[in-house]
Parts: sequence; C-alpha cells; structure tokens
Amino acid sequence: MSGDTAKRELPAEKLTRVERHLSEANLSPRWLREDDLQRQYPDSDVVAGWRIVLDDDHEVDVLLGPDYPYRRAQIGVAPLRQDIPRSRVFVNSTLCLLKGNEGHSLNDDERVLDDLLSRTRALLEGEGEDYAARNAEEIVDYWKGSRSSRSIVSICEVNAAAREVFYSNDLPFTLIGDTREDVERWVRQYSNSTNPTVKHSVLLSANIEFPVKMSNGRALYEWFQEKHPDQMTLVESLAAGDPISAPVLIGITDAAGGGALLGAWVRRPEKQKVGQPKGLGTPGFRKGKAPGHVAAPYFFSPESAIENVRVDRADVAWLVDRGGDGSNSAIRSARIVLIGCGSLGSTLARLLVKAGASNLTLIDPDLLTWGNIARHELGGRYVGRSKAKALAETIRRDFPNVTIGAQFEPWQVTYERDPGVLLDADIVVSTTGEAADEIQLSDAAIATANFPSLLFAWLEPFAAAARVLALNEGDGCLRCGCDEFGVFRHSITDWNGPTHRFEPGCSTSWQPYSEIEALPAKAFVARVILDLLAAKPVRSRLWSWLGPEHVRTAHGGTLRKEWVEVHGEPPTSGGIYEDEWRTCPACAEPAA
Repeated sequence: MSGDTAKRELPAEKLTRVERHLSEANLSPRWLREDDLQRQYPDSDVVAGWRIVLDDDHEVDVLLGPDYPYRRAQIGVAPLRQDIPRSRVFVNSTLCLLKGNEGHSLNDDERVLDDLLSRTRALLEGEGEDYAARNAEEIVDYWKGSRSSRSIVSICEVNAAAREVFYSNDLPFTLIGDTREDVERWVRQYSNSTNPTVKHSVLLSANIEFPVKMSNGRALYEWFQEKHPDQMTLVESLAAGDPISAPVLIGITDAAGGGALLGAWVRRPEKQKVGQPKGLGTPGFRKGKAPGHVAAPYFFSPESAIENVRVDRADVAWLVDRGGDGSNSAIRSARIVLIGCGSLGSTLARLLVKAGASNLTLIDPDLLTWGNIARHELGGRYVGRSKAKALAETIRRDFPNVTIGAQFEPWQVTYERDPGVLLDADIVVSTTGEAADEIQLSDAAIATANFPSLLFAWLEPFAAAARVLALNEGDGCLRCGCDEFGVFRHSITDWNGPTHRFEPGCSTSWQPYSEIEALPAKAFVARVILDLLAAKPVRSRLWSWLGPEHVRTAHGGTLRKEWVEVHGEPPTSGGIYEDEWRTCPACAEPAA
C-alpha cells in the first residue's frame, strides 16, 4: 500500500471459513506471513494466503484479496520449482485459470475455490499441457504483464507483414508507427511538440509458438534465425548504428481474437568483456557507423538484456472498431465540415470522431462563455477562447489519429476566402440554428453545381425533439420548409408558454434544456450523419426524433394536430420518423 490509504483486511470469520475448508479437503494449509506475501507476490493485491499441498508433487498458494469472495481467489505458483506451462502464468506469479469473460459464482465461494484447484491439478498433471496448447494465445497475457515502467503505444496496422517501423520516446510512453510521418504527426498532436525525435525499429512476424519468456537478446536473435530466417535482415537492422537499446514489436498472427502485438526492449550489455575496445561501438567501426549485420552479434550478445513491455494498441482500426462504425471505410475517409460548435455541434464533433470519422473541419465565429459550459463539450478553462479552435485542440490531443482543422470566423468568410473548404467536403453539417445563416447556406448550395450533401440539424424547444434535414443537389432546399422569416413550419410540438429565455439587455436568448435531456437527441443526429455517410440516399429526407412524452408535458407541450395526422399517435417513449422532402419554387431551377 502507498500514501495514506488504510490497509484493507478480510474479516476473521472469512479467513477461518476458508482455512477450515482447505483443511477438510486434506490440503494441509499453512498460513503465509504478510512479509512472505509481499516478497513473493509484490504485484498482487493480496491480504491473506495459505500454502497448500495440492498433491504429492506440488505445493501452491491460495491467495485472497480484500474483496473476496466477490473477487475470486488466486492460485500462486511461487513455491513451484519445476517448469509449468508458462503461457498460464502471469508475471505476478499467479495462474491464469479463467478466460477474460468467464464468470464465477458469487453465491458459493467454496465451490469456486474447488474448481480453481481442480483446474490447477489438471494443468500440472499434464492435461494442462493440452489445455495450454489450445489456449496458447495467452502468451500475450504473459507479455502484457510488463516488467518495464514504460509501455509501448502502437499505431501500426496489425497484419502479417514483417517490416520496418519507427518510434519516438518524446512522450510518457514509447510510440511506434508504420511511417516516420505517422509518428511525427501523432506526437505533435498529442503533445504540441514541434520537433519530435523519431528513430528506426522493426515489427517482426511470429505465431503462438513464440517463446513465452526469453532470457536475453541473443535468444530473440536465435529464435528468428531458426524459425524465420527470412526476417533476419530486419532483426539485424535493429543493431545498425550501435544503439544502446531499441524497441521491437512482435506480431502474433494467430492469436485468438485476431492479431496481437508483443513488445520488448533489447538493451546492449552495460559492461563489456575484457579485451573488447572501450565504448559501446562495434569493433572496427567508429561509434554509430557499423552496419546492422556486423553490429548484430554485439548488440544481441548473451550479455544483452531483453525486457518485455506492455503494448497498447492505438491504431485507427482498433480504436474505431470499439466505437462501432469505424470499420466502415466511407465513414473513416469522409471529409466532414461542421458549421457551428455550440451545444449540439461540439457534441457531434466528438461523437463522430469516436465513431470513426477522421477528417473534420470546424467553423464557428464565437467565443466560449461561462453560460455555455453546462451543455458544451468544453469546460471552464476554455472560456474566452474560440469554440472551434479550442474544440479542435482538445480533439486533436485526445484523438491524435484525427485530422481536424478549425476556422474562427463565419462560414461565409471561409467560403469566400477558400471555397474548397466546403466544396471538397463529402458532407456539410450546419447546427447553428440561425435562420439567416442557414437559409444563406442553403441558397449557396442551390446556386453552386456539385455542392456536397448538406445537412441542417437542430433541437426543438426543451430538447423534446430533434430534426435532421438532409439535402441532395437539385432535390429541395431549406426554404421549402420555412416561412418568410426563416421559421421552420413543420415543428412537432405546440407550446403553451415561451420557449426561450433572455439575458438582461438586448437580443441574447437561449433555449432552456439540460444536457441529460439533450444527449439522446444529439446521439440521434450523429446516427443520421453516420448512416448518410455509409450509404448516401438518393432523395432528400427529413428525419425526426421525438423524445418521451413526459418531457413535452412537463413544459406544457402538445403534439401538433397536423403532425399526428401524418404520423399517428406516438408511443409514450417517443420514436424516430422519416419523411421525404419536397421542392419549392426557390429550388425548382437547377444550379447553373
């Protein structure tokens, strides 16, 4: 334990119960002292343990954490002297007996403990060899238990190809990527570094036969020399230039769940043998000048060290696959322009990036104020800064794989100065809610040939509904649904009282709604955008999200009769609706 955190202990009755159970099973439990536990299991949260006689040949340790039995017991192998299947042993010297998603009973802790001991017997008596072979991918689990305090973050594409890669130590972790440019860009976006240092490394290709443990750099060299001689040029290139140390990635192509990455640092011996020249260079060459194939025997000597390192994947495919939509190449490659970085726009930017979008341009002329932050993605430390620039900065740092630009100006200025910002996009999304600005944008789209898909998204009062109007070229415009003042004529709800509040003074108003009420509506808008990117519709559409009935009634709202006549009475939980859009005289003539 560290700091002032109080030590947690198990109640005496729980300890008595477990020890009695072990005794009744004729396992001869012997209590382990606290200093023994700390010495033999320093990386485990263990508060109690017994050494037991599992059979005539094996003793193991039963280890309990402070939350036992809600968190199951662990089986420690510190007393074992003979070899066991190392793919079943974590670096903290406990056995891996359950798969990651395998649960255990919370009602019968003795039965769980008996099952763990039964699995341990099977493993040690030889049945475990087959079990380990069937689950040999757990070699990855062993390597994840890094002995190094500095992890590797990989942005490399995970595939079967052995290849040259590049790394930087300019961050709190070692970053490895497929190209020098990838690494430099990632470091700059994550840390604002202007001149990152990038060096050469390699990604080698292996399979689940790769050794669980290696004693030195020579073992790595000889394994690839025997199993994959075709990769020796890459292996030897690590030694080029006489580095003191170098990271290496090993891709395990047939691990469960797809390819996995192991990581290691190979370090040149700190001391040299008698008779060797001083310094760390290769004999016969000036320091740093030896080619890889000559330097390799010295770099990968029996005295070199190899240190397994935890590898965290941060490549785009890995991140966005967890986000749900990133596997769709249309979403990942789409160029998105987002006009308006307020409550709705700022959340959309983050949701789209988390779903796999990787190329955005944000446009907004406003500064963030304290009145914005209750339902904005930016917090108080950004007050007084450009919404667009500050939002782009935070996304760039949080998602260094994303290309994101920002314009601190009205969209009209951007369009006049550089029309390609909008015209080269795949989709333009406006969330400003400003009638004049959005009608002007719609008119510009009508007047311009090959204008990209144009979306207008907004929340109705109190976030009781959300609307998304998606316009395709030559198939309707925003004016089609607005009166002469730019007010949308097809709202879903009628309200008995005012729907806006006003600050003291002239003209500043806002819609009152909480972020909790707005989140489902914002997620709906993001979902529509993603669906449109994945499969662009032929005709223009109006999508509507209707929130739960209690939100309307709490604010004195009722559904408009005209809307109900078309869509019917909705369920009390709300729903999603899709309507075709119609052309009007303003957009009947095609763009010149």
